[in-house]
Amino acid sequence: MTQDVSIMEFNDNKQHSILVVDDSTVIRKMVVHILENHNYNILQAEDGSKAIEILQNEKIDFVVTDINMPQVGGFALVKKLHELKLEIPYIMITDADINKYIELAIELNVGNILSKPIEKSELLNTVYKLLFKKSIFGLQNYLHIEESKVKTINISSSEQCVESVLKIVDSAEEAGLEDDFLSSFRLILSEMAINALYHPHGFTDKKEERLPVQLREGDKIQIQYGNNDIKFGVSITDFEGKLTKLTILKSFKEFIDNNENMIRALEEGKDPTAYLKDKGRGLQLAREMANEYYFNIKTNQITEIIILSWLKKKPVEHASQSIKINEIN
Repeated sequence: MTQDVSIMEFNDNKQHSILVVDDSTVIRKMVVHILENHNYNILQAEDGSKAIEILQNEKIDFVVTDINMPQVGGFALVKKLHELKLEIPYIMITDADINKYIELAIELNVGNILSKPIEKSELLNTVYKLLFKKSIFGLQNYLHIEESKVKTINISSSEQCVESVLKIVDSAEEAGLEDDFLSSFRLILSEMAINALYHPHGFTDKKEERLPVQLREGDKIQIQYGNNDIKFGVSITDFEGKLTKLTILKSFKEFIDNNENMIRALEEGKDPTAYLKDKGRGLQLAREMANEYYFNIKTNQITEIIILSWLKKKPVEHASQSIKINEIN
């Protein structure tokens, strides 16, 4: 499949050490194969207990770990990282339904869980950005294009927000985004832009009442968009930075719980309307419907949401959507 050229050609001059942990030899070899051509120093462990032994005896810069493993699983390994006070970035991977792990993710403040089968560019991008934090923010770092090729719209009112979404959707269509993707792309973009305009600026009540708003002088949200030969991308940024990793994870859980309660109510012949809530809808829509997304947060400064859509059919379809939340202080 076609990949992002800059990531494919990246060479780690510092030769960071990456520990790959999975009880499946096949999966370990696959992850190692993805990483091995980029000058990373790669170590392997077949389970969490062996990984802990390596972590206590070797300098490790990054961990890629499966969740479901005998004896010591991925979450137990992450808990041990915390106990050992090892500030090592990590990615968890799984072929199970990630929704089952939301509570554990909340408990251990886990931000990155990728679904198997692993998509090469997704893994390389996430490892690179967590190792080199300077590249986390900025749409150009996800499309791998020059910053000058990214278009910018500053928005300070709900009217501008609606107009901008329509303009960007038209641009996506011109770039070649297929009709099958346009409706979901429009829905995600509209929901996330409106949320960025209303919630961080104290207008949640007005959003619930569907009232128009005008931000205070000097306040704005920023939408950037552009494309390469493979993907069309949008970033939505507010400059309040009030969203947190924990808030997003709890929002996922609440939305999932409400859906399960609604289904149960319907099966029992009860009224499900009590569970029809908008809270967290935009975040979950991005997770469920976007081909690729990232939530990037710099505490009390910036919240940036990256939405990427493949112009043609995405080469890898996941059983459940990954979680990618990057939070720095």
